[in-house]
Amino acid sequence: MESVQNETGSLALQKSNLIRDDSVQEQIAGAYLGTLAVNIQHLNADWGSISTANRPLRSNQAKALADQFLNARLQKEPLENRIIGGCDLTAWNELLNRAQLDKPAEREAMKNARHRYHPTLAMFPSVPDIRDLSLLLFAGQHRQAAIRHVLCVHSDNFTGDEKDAFVTIPMWPCDFYDVGRLDHSAMLRLQENRRPMILPESDGDLWARLSALLEPMSDGERDSIMKSKTSFQTWASQVSRIDGKDAQRFITLLRHPLKDLLDRICATPWGRETAKISAFDRMARTRLDQVWRKLFHKTFEGMRDLLGNEHSAKYTRQDVEIVRRIAEQDYVTELYVARLFYPTEREVRSKSDLVKLDDAVRLAGNDHLYRRYQLFSYLSEQEYHTLFMTVLKRTPEVHTFSELAALANGEMTIASHVIEHIVHWLNPTYTKPANASKERRNEQWVDVLTRELEPGTPPAEGQEDTGGHRARGLVDHLIEMITGERRVGWQEKALASTYTPPPSEWTEMKPREAAIAKYQKRFEHETWCDVLQLVKDNVPSAHLRSFLLDGLIEQDPKSKPWTSWATKTRAVMWRSLQDSNAMHLVSPRVERKIMEHESAIFCTRLMYSAIKRRLQRQSERDLEPPSRRTRAREERMTMDEVNNARHTLRQYAEFLQSKGYNLNADDDQEDVSWLSLELCESDRADAGASRKRRRLPAPTIPHDQSQHPEGSTPAQTSIADQPIHDEASRM
Repeated sequence: MESVQNETGSLALQKSNLIRDDSVQEQIAGAYLGTLAVNIQHLNADWGSISTANRPLRSNQAKALADQFLNARLQKEPLENRIIGGCDLTAWNELLNRAQLDKPAEREAMKNARHRYHPTLAMFPSVPDIRDLSLLLFAGQHRQAAIRHVLCVHSDNFTGDEKDAFVTIPMWPCDFYDVGRLDHSAMLRLQENRRPMILPESDGDLWARLSALLEPMSDGERDSIMKSKTSFQTWASQVSRIDGKDAQRFITLLRHPLKDLLDRICATPWGRETAKISAFDRMARTRLDQVWRKLFHKTFEGMRDLLGNEHSAKYTRQDVEIVRRIAEQDYVTELYVARLFYPTEREVRSKSDLVKLDDAVRLAGNDHLYRRYQLFSYLSEQEYHTLFMTVLKRTPEVHTFSELAALANGEMTIASHVIEHIVHWLNPTYTKPANASKERRNEQWVDVLTRELEPGTPPAEGQEDTGGHRARGLVDHLIEMITGERRVGWQEKALASTYTPPPSEWTEMKPREAAIAKYQKRFEHETWCDVLQLVKDNVPSAHLRSFLLDGLIEQDPKSKPWTSWATKTRAVMWRSLQDSNAMHLVSPRVERKIMEHESAIFCTRLMYSAIKRRLQRQSERDLEPPSRRTRAREERMTMDEVNNARHTLRQYAEFLQSKGYNLNADDDQEDVSWLSLELCESDRADAGASRKRRRLPAPTIPHDQSQHPEGSTPAQTSIADQPIHDEASRM
């Protein structure tokens, strides 16, 4: 903003094509009050709303200016190096009084050109003390930050007269303007600091400026601006040149319900630095607004809990990344956090990354000498130390914008596709809302599911909206499945390889049997089986009538029962850890994956042994007299049930062998089409008696070969030896 940099050819051409409004320049000229030399450190750079506030500080630019102060003493008098401020007429009159400009002629002469150009700083009327006045800094915040940095860090480099001369740097010529006569466009122009055009450095900065310019307009003016991409590009050219694709994204988001969320994000330096319009456009296209609001709300609330209401909208990208970095640690130590907040000279690349602390703060129980430059720079040293102690005790869950953007481009897009597929299971005739449909333009998936699950009138006052509750629960479970610990299995290419036309398009495919077979191939993928099971658990069967008629649930030979069992078993195991207060011994990133794998193995082994014992008892009962079978209260299995049980054993054997378990090759020779896994109630009563009867050879589990020396034979463990009698009956 302050320094003049070399412009590239494309950027210069882009600036030359921007539309300049002469009426804005006339407004600025009429609001000019005069030029005075003031202490730049006492000007308020943290002010205004979204559009009028200064853009976020760039630490690299401030450091470059600090180096110029140290090496070349950047000249203050040239016009391009001036700073620009604003105040009301009351504050301006007080400035003139302190500058001892009492005569009306002297005050009127302040607006003349000769008072704006002087070869030396001493020729400007000066006001050293302006702390009690409300003076705004329009352009010059990087100079202000550089001066503070030099005085705090490098003041020891100056001695004697050189130090006295360097201390005069805070006095700087400032052109003052009457804020009462400036609108949003004029304030934007003043922040350019007499350069041809300061283009917004990020999409978030551009959104903040354009959104605030639209705010005071009427509905008719907004409609005329956003009626086409061309009209929007012409209007937005007063801030920046926008291509047609980005213009359409801006128009879509300005009409979208998420506009208020994007406004809140870009009201903070964090959002103005990192927000991307393309990423937010992808978030809107997922049609999961309630999910994005929940994720961003965690960041808003987490940073507010740390900083308080006073600084709740001042955090930057670096602040959020530091908090996120600490929150990702499984175990946070004081030494780790201290290196982030109070680094030593050896822990940074250069001394310019540090800010020296006052002796008073060091004596108040803090032995650190430096704090990190531009990290929570808006906090005083005492507030900074309080934040340090707070982070040691608790770190809120926050999300960086880049992390959420990656989520929008990956897992959340997959979730949107899967939800669309579920909607087709509920209503094969569903069609997406067209762009021309204003009523359905911003339709959410939760609204669609609610309409399909609970059609008709909304619930009466005082009654629970069961449809909306069920739809939100289904979406939340699906998001957790895709973005949670099991997200490794949800790759976009895996989804694409199993994605086939929904049932609504089967009428166009011939023959119909081939279409059904092709559609069923998707359920060979384990994750699609999880989705189907999730829908069964959350959606009443009556709503899946069209899905049932096509035989996709009854004829589901490819689904794996241990998938749902493993999930339930893992939940029980995880709950047991919580009840036993052993969570601090478990790393969620690693142990959950191990627990998920072991749960599937455990359930399969359990049911494998239980069904084998049931078949064994059946063969024994065939030789026993009827009286003993009656006393045992166990019905005889039919031939179909026997065949189904044997087919189940074969399925389980294939699964266990794929996981490295050696099974008896003589077992499970027969193969039938399908089976029912319901065991008889009498199994519970006969669990003790079955232990005494003869068992079939049980499969063995090999030990890890790496734990035995070469040539030795590891011991074999039988599945039948495991304590599974009562548990098998309860499954």
